[in-house]
Amino acid sequence: MLQSKKTWLIGTLLLFMFICYAVFELFMPYSGDDLAYIDSTVNYVNERTVWHMPFKWAGHWLGSNGRFANMIFLSISPIFPHWLMALLNATFIMMMIYFIVVLCNFRGKDVTGKVFVISIITFAFCWWDSMQVYDCIYNYILSTALGLIFIKGIIENKAVKTKWGTWGVVLLSFVAGGMHEAMSVSLLCGIVAYAFMNRKFYTTLTRSHRMALKAFACGVVIVFFAPGIWIRFGGNITPDDPLHILLLKSDFLALGMLAMLCVGMCFAPWRKKI
Repeated sequence: MLQSKKTWLIGTLLLFMFICYAVFELFMPYSGDDLAYIDSTVNYVNERTVWHMPFKWAGHWLGSNGRFANMIFLSISPIFPHWLMALLNATFIMMMIYFIVVLCNFRGKDVTGKVFVISIITFAFCWWDSMQVYDCIYNYILSTALGLIFIKGIIENKAVKTKWGTWGVVLLSFVAGGMHEAMSVSLLCGIVAYAFMNRKFYTTLTRSHRMALKAFACGVVIVFFAPGIWIRFGGNITPDDPLHILLLKSDFLALGMLAMLCVGMCFAPWRKKI
């Protein structure tokens, strides 16, 4: 009975947060990259046809970046009404929070830990740093959510029994790998490092998850080797923020988590859990 009440508490909290995010997004107008992508897509389709969109994606890959997140956004934002885009944004945010909590692997009764993690994301995440630009939701929130779904599947390693299910997992993994290089490249490097430490890792994966891992790597290759991103990297472009500001506003949470892991590794009971 108590466990059921605690589950309802977490569920109610997440539902309340979803409603708050949805209302917030409904009153958030398009801005920045949103307007640029919507305008360019509308002009492109008006001059050609919707069937030419793959050529626009190719042009984006060659001249800007290979992020699937941008390609998804520029494809649907001129078509979907603003209220639907707002609901999708709220859904993506809740997906990210939910899978972070799931992957923290708390015990079922550990409500305090779950609420603590949700609070950290809600209040310490850099929402103020252009994160409510709709395109940024796709680039960072949705990308993170899909990366978490992918890694959860790899960790659980459950056999997929149907052919359609297998191809669904493969497609999702491919899209996750190509969403954003900051997420997918680092995640793939972590998986490779773990595979070197645990030589049985790859052989113990089910066939569907070995295919998913290869599909994820293919997505990473596409986004990482996009000519557009390397042109921007090598160009004389003024960054949005100086390096020290980027570190102060982005990396303190990651560094704090790394410090906690290092401390935990020093104690035998925590070492086993980590």
